Amino acid sequence: MSVNEGGSASFFGSTVDGVGTVTYQWLTNGVPDISNTTQTYNRPVLNLNENGRTFQLVAIDSNLQSVTSRVAVLTVNSVTKFVSAASNGRTNRVYASFGAAVALTGTYTLNNGATVFSAAYGATHKDIVLSTSILIDNATYTLTFTGQRQ
Repeated sequence: MSVNEGGSASFFGSTVDGVGTVTYQWLTNGVPDISNTTQTYNRPVLNLNENGRTFQLVAIDSNLQSVTSRVAVLTVNSVTKFVSAASNGRTNRVYASFGAAVALTGTYTLNNGATVFSAAYGATHKDIVLSTSILIDNATYTLTFTGQRQ
């Protein structure tokens, strides 16, 4: 299952026929999760550290006969939120801010003939400082970035 960061995920088990009462136990990364003993497992507000987590459902009947589901792997996709970009009066710098810490990976481009030479962190890892060719005063530029990851 693939979801975006901040989203939620639900896993569902099938109906199982067995002798007497059937109980359910979810395994998270192979470890029993005692708080989840129903056919449905809900994961609200996912974050990146849950990427790659695995889930399985074990159904056990009154005779202790069990059946285990296939492994479901959770993929949590990074959603980097761009906040702003400005030159702050500098003719060869662009300051870009993001809603969360970002890696310096990615490609940054400006339109109108401007060139981005390099990227470095600003005051925090939420801020990127771009060294650029000379920017024309009062001109409007569009900053495009691709491949950015948290």
